[in-house]
Amino acid sequence: MSVFHSEAHLASWAGVSPGNFESAGKSKSGRTGRGDRYLKAVLVQAGWAASKTKATRLSGRYQRLARRLGRDGKKKAVVATAHTLLRIVYFVLTTRRPYQEYGAEYGVASVEARTRRVIAQLQRQGYTVTKAA
Repeated sequence: MSVFHSEAHLASWAGVSPGNFESAGKSKSGRTGRGDRYLKAVLVQAGWAASKTKATRLSGRYQRLARRLGRDGKKKAVVATAHTLLRIVYFVLTTRRPYQEYGAEYGVASVEARTRRVIAQLQRQGYTVTKAA
């Protein structure tokens, strides 16, 4: 793994890094780059399998993305899940520590944090907000 400087470098080489082509403030394309087609195929297949598991970090990520991305969301979400899976593999191989599963809610802001953020946004816009008990 020393060939790859970072997990982003590995994801780019594998072809599962997110595309980012923007011009004049408009998002033009979100295509992933070209990469090792065999590794990419295996990762996407593993992403589909991970999306079917119950209460895991990867299935939770897939479900949140597929719901938010709409019509073509399932395919985009599975590539994002494959990207996350590759990042996990990179972390495990470079640190030589076992993978620890955090559950489907990993990375999701708590209700309290979301509430604080929304209240702060409203107060910045000039509203007076009081939280009911």
